[in-house]
Amino acid sequence: MTARIKGFIILIGVLVGLGLIGAIGFIVYNEHQLKVQQNAIQQQVVAQQQLADGITRSMATWTTKSDLQAFATQNDINLKAIQANMASLKSSLDAINVSTATSTPITQTGLGSTTTIKEPVVDGGAPIPAGSDPYGYLANQQVLTLNETFGATSVPFGSVGFNASQPKPWNLTTYTRKYTNTQTLTTDENQRLTAYNTFSINVNNKDYPINLTTSKIEQIYPTAKFYLWNPRFYLGVNGGVDLSAIKGSVSPTFSLQVMSYGKYKNLPDWSILQVGAGFDAISKRPNVLITPVSYNIGEHIPFMSNVYIGPSVGFDTAGQWLLTGGLQVGL
Repeated sequence: MTARIKGFIILIGVLVGLGLIGAIGFIVYNEHQLKVQQNAIQQQVVAQQQLADGITRSMATWTTKSDLQAFATQNDINLKAIQANMASLKSSLDAINVSTATSTPITQTGLGSTTTIKEPVVDGGAPIPAGSDPYGYLANQQVLTLNETFGATSVPFGSVGFNASQPKPWNLTTYTRKYTNTQTLTTDENQRLTAYNTFSINVNNKDYPINLTTSKIEQIYPTAKFYLWNPRFYLGVNGGVDLSAIKGSVSPTFSLQVMSYGKYKNLPDWSILQVGAGFDAISKRPNVLITPVSYNIGEHIPFMSNVYIGPSVGFDTAGQWLLTGGLQVGL
């Protein structure tokens, strides 16, 4: 049996072994990710906080997809309409932020008029008898200004007037009110959203900042998934063995990723099926390498995020089979 055939048999055995190791690795990885997800949902909560200038920071929590749908239902959000539009934009639902501002209920009695409007009233053409209108209700239209109260803020709503000289005595005026809610969204290093909200009511060209009663953002915890087409270039270096001649091999490489698996498409946890080319510094020959799977160890190393390690197989221009392991950095 020639050395080349032996090398090919060894290569087949290595590929089968790599497949089994990869399958076991994915199972262990998914179990670990589920535990991480549950811990994050249960523990990582950012409390609501009232900041300066009427800015309210939302309470931010991780949640599951089903819990987010329940949150939308509780707040009367039509997810079907939103998701139909999302499909046209090729976007995904990640989070929902709900803010509320509640006015303060007021019950008052024995209020005097805010203003009066002089309107002499005659009864059948005759002047009002002296002393019969001690409060001036017949001689003047009574006007009461209406306000809506939000804590310590009083926002004009309109006014109501009563004119005793008219068969239909009530007058009502309401003001144009413009409600403005702004949300400033930030993303932390773990891709968690935080919303900073301001809410105001504009009446008669004057803004009345309102403190929000509640503000909560629920975000789906990112879960790992396959991306069957996620091309990305990598630079790396591979070291290993020339199976045909049983000698060392060291190659700088340039490769293209085909698929990936992980929480984020642009920073996958696993790079799958990298096809690349290199140059063996020992044999002085170009080679072609295939990396079935490589794992992102960068997320476990300080100051690094996209360094991958994994085994590769390939052959050089002389037809020699190579078994190597390498480090790749995503571009």
